[in-house]
Amino acid sequence: MEQQFTPSVLALSRQKLPQLRGSSIECVAKGAYTLKELKDPDAILIATGSEVSACLEAAKLLGNVGVVSMPCAKLFDEQSLEYRRQVL
Repeated sequence: MEQQFTPSVLALSRQKLPQLRGSSIECVAKGAYTLKELKDPDAILIATGSEVSACLEAAKLLGNVGVVSMPCAKLFDEQSLEYRRQVL
């Protein structure tokens, strides 16, 4: 764990969850990252944990909808404005 002065958590689940393409330690370290990117989406679904895969499935049904995984809003807020705009 890299953060020495902030809380950390290991989130485990007994659910059978898929390994999501596009997810990585580097992405998680930024607090949020895009899993389904669209040039001009009608909406962006933002989720964390086990809800992310459900949002990806919902986005397939909804059509022109992007999906962002946001495991840590605090880390995301610390990223550059350029990165935050790119994700959202």
